[in-house]
Order: sequence, then C-alpha cells, then structure tokens
Amino acid sequence: MKPRKAKRQSKSFFVYFFFIAVILIIVAVVVASSLVKRHEVDNDSMYIQLEKKDRIFYKEDFQPQRFNLALVKVEEDVMPLRIIGLPGDDVKVTNDILTINKEEYSEPYLKENFLTFKSKAKNKQALYTENFDMRNIKGANEGTQTIPENHYLVLADNRQAAKDSRHFGLVKRDQLKGVLLVRYYPFNKIGPVT
Repeated sequence: MKPRKAKRQSKSFFVYFFFIAVILIIVAVVVASSLVKRHEVDNDSMYIQLEKKDRIFYKEDFQPQRFNLALVKVEEDVMPLRIIGLPGDDVKVTNDILTINKEEYSEPYLKENFLTFKSKAKNKQALYTENFDMRNIKGANEGTQTIPENHYLVLADNRQAAKDSRHFGLVKRDQLKGVLLVRYYPFNKIGPVT
C-alpha cells in the first residue's frame, strides 16, 4: 500500500511543479511583452548592421545614450538610426572624422561599410560621410550651433544611401521610439544589436 501512495504523491508533485512552471512562463511573457516590443526593418539605413526583413526587439522606456541604435519616427517612417548628438552637443564631421564638442570619436561600427565604399575605384578619394557641422543641420541653436534640449542628432550607418539628421534635421525625444536590443530573425544572425 505504501508504494502506491508514494507514487501518487510523486505524480501530484510533478503536476504541481508543471502547473507552477506554466504560470511562471505566462507571467514572464506578459511582463516581457509590456517592456519589449518587436519591429521588422523595412529600409537599408543601418545596412550592413541590419538588413531589410530583419526582426528586432526594442525597449520603449530608455534614456538616450550616445551611439545607441534607436528606432526613430520621421513623418510616417520608422527606421533604425544611431544616436550621435545629445542635447548641448556641437557635432561635426570633417574628412570622415566625427568630432563632438571638439573631441574626436572613432566609429568602429562603420568599418565594414567604409571599407566596402572605399574598395570601389571611383570612391578612393571620396568621403564616406559628407562634411557637415551644426550650421548645416535643421533645428540647431543658431547662436551656439549646438543641439537644443530634448533634441538629438541621428545618423545612419549606411551614410551613402540613407536619410538621417543631415537630411531631415534634429529629432525630438518623442520621435525616438525605442532602443534596439536584439535581432531575433533571421535565426543565423540572432544576437545583440550594437
């Protein structure tokens, strides 16, 4: 009689454990879905980093940081772009060198695009990023040539083919829809997006 009772207790423990695991998974999915959203890339603004049809997770509640990849809404388009300039910054690019507040920054995320561009004979002497400074950017503070409060300068990694702040001007904070976290499709490219 006792072996039968132990078997019944073992079975009920398994059912109880399974029930708790299912509840925890449901709670995790609900919490994650409220914190993390999905987006399918539909342009080449961040090519080679991201390509059309890539699917990514992004987080809506975030504090914009320099060099974050963010989803940016411009008119009806939502596109991934890189946050380069923060409020108060003076940003310029001269001879493919990014300078922010008189300090030069390397842009390692551009390496593959830059090398591909320069490998073409017609581009040997050409600039990958056209020279610009804040005087060329719509929305900059006129007197100080800096980025106003609540505004950001965003650039595409695919600078030869994509639209960014050089074309449409600075973006407001509410145009930054989220920071990119992870590509989850295609499966052979799953991983963090940087």
